[in-house]
Amino acid sequence: MDGFIVGTGFNLNTLNVNDIKSVEVLKDATALAIYGTRGASGVILITTKNGTEVSKGKPKISLNHYYSVQNIANEVDILDGVNYINYINEGGQFNPNLNNGFGGTDASLPLLFDEPGVTPTVDWLDLVTQTGHVQNTDLSVMGNSENSNYYISINHFNQDGILRGSGLERVAFRTNLDVRVSDKFKMGVRLNATHYKKENNKVNYSQIVEQVLPIRQIYDADGNFTGINPISSGTQRNPEADIQLRVDHDLVTKLISNAYFEYELFENFKLKSTIGAEITHTKYNDYLPGALPERKISNAGTGYANINTNFDKSILNENTFTYDLDLEDHSFKLLGGFTW
Repeated sequence: MDGFIVGTGFNLNTLNVNDIKSVEVLKDATALAIYGTRGASGVILITTKNGTEVSKGKPKISLNHYYSVQNIANEVDILDGVNYINYINEGGQFNPNLNNGFGGTDASLPLLFDEPGVTPTVDWLDLVTQTGHVQNTDLSVMGNSENSNYYISINHFNQDGILRGSGLERVAFRTNLDVRVSDKFKMGVRLNATHYKKENNKVNYSQIVEQVLPIRQIYDADGNFTGINPISSGTQRNPEADIQLRVDHDLVTKLISNAYFEYELFENFKLKSTIGAEITHTKYNDYLPGALPERKISNAGTGYANINTNFDKSILNENTFTYDLDLEDHSFKLLGGFTW
């Protein structure tokens, strides 16, 4: 990104997409020649905006805001409570010895639920989902003069996920500056600073579909969260309790900056040196309070907390020599350099 190698594990949540000017993909021998084995599967080159996009003179100020909603496109159609109870009752009265071994319903066997129509039921999928909301605001200033150009932007992004309790909030700042000191010498800097908070999913949608029964209640008679499967009597997580009580989020602060200078040693022969750094501080917070029903049952109401903190930094220096000869019908370009 802007000449700095961020690697395959780069988190795109730290990048404001409206700062991007172009995206190129190198997927042939060029990638290997420049980036070595790191480019074996291809290289994605991201270039961010600068002030050369506007005419020289007055700066250009841009404000962009959008708001959107998100909903589940194809909801999972599962049995409601009454039909599930009928299914359980039918299974309870099934006798494999009837009808010459093919099996059938034996009405003499007792029903597990005497009154299916009055048994309270819960639509768990509807309970844990919501209409997602996305808000994004960008403010940028760019300008261009005879010997310099600049681009400055600030971004705020806020998303409430379709699953309740999930979402992402990000603030990003970027500044790009290029200065031509003389006819042969120019320099510049790229700086991107981002901080975001990601609320991880507190529930597993597929597990709710497969395991949480519609006849299971959210609360028991005493107003406490239920933690027992009403059919198997086994301990089971309560999705509503997870959303209300669990803490699971990531706090990430990332700074990516690089500076360069370029000097034309003689005609068509240029030296360019770049030095950059990537600094990331990540904090993972995970807390399971003792009030969660499964912990009340199996852990005597004890809670569990886990905090992980990571600090990573990467420094990169690249030095390249470029010879570019453009003839009337032909062109010749030679590139060499080293990186550490």
